[in-house]
Amino acid sequence: MSLKNFLKNLKFLFKTKLTDTILNMTESEIIEQTLYEIPGNHVKRPNIIQIEDTIKALVEKPFSICRFGDGEIDIIYGGKIGFQKRDKKLAARLKEIIANSEENLLIGINYQYYYPNLEKQSSFVKKFYRTHVPKYRKKLSDIIDWNKQYCSAGFNQMYMTHNDYDFEKLYNSLRQIWNDKDITVICAKNAFKESTTRRQINQYNTIQYNIYDNARSIDYIYAPSRNSFSEYDSLLKEAVKIDKNRLIITMIGPAGKVLAMIYINLDTEFWIWDILQKIMTGIKRR
Repeated sequence: MSLKNFLKNLKFLFKTKLTDTILNMTESEIIEQTLYEIPGNHVKRPNIIQIEDTIKALVEKPFSICRFGDGEIDIIYGGKIGFQKRDKKLAARLKEIIANSEENLLIGINYQYYYPNLEKQSSFVKKFYRTHVPKYRKKLSDIIDWNKQYCSAGFNQMYMTHNDYDFEKLYNSLRQIWNDKDITVICAKNAFKESTTRRQINQYNTIQYNIYDNARSIDYIYAPSRNSFSEYDSLLKEAVKIDKNRLIITMIGPAGKVLAMIYINLDTEFWIWDILQKIMTGIKRR
């Protein structure tokens, strides 16, 4: 982040209610977050490739990828999220995966945790990063492998966090991953339900546009919309029956990462794509 951008971020702090911004932050967290936002500051940061490089790697080479966001961190530390209850077994599996050293597996973590550039992000996102990220960053720093190169977990979330971005370019780049491929989607039954209003999109957490419409063919396996990990064994049983030439895309939250790792353990020739809620994890054998 340039000095100019840092000064803009500083200006944002003065335009917002500081009591709201620092309400949940300790003094040390405020200092730490400020240091991370100062250009060129030598605070400890893991090696994370940027969004554009992450997408380029996925399109050009047969890497597998699993993403870790705030929800996965919550699960690992004994918490729960909206669609997945607390589960010690799931937490342990996720903790193993995030430090996995498999050569063809990319692990995505949040680039903005360690290299914040909030200039083009929404006011809500800026506030979130300054009030919650210090806690998430500390937890994440305790479980990652500092000798490992990570990729950017948010490469497909730009539409959720940014006010100004070339979304069309991003959309078209992501679609190249499954272009003209036969895919099988593991998801909740209402995941692709048509939504005509913004209220429906928010209420049912569904998609308005089908990003997979450039695939050659699509099959579906349905999973619970909540607590999918409780049905993990039956989902795995169905998944292993899928033809080896199909790309598997899961939309089942943290459970999808564990499913993907099972494929890696069974056969290192699988590709795993973990691309968020509406795009999520894909698995393909070379």
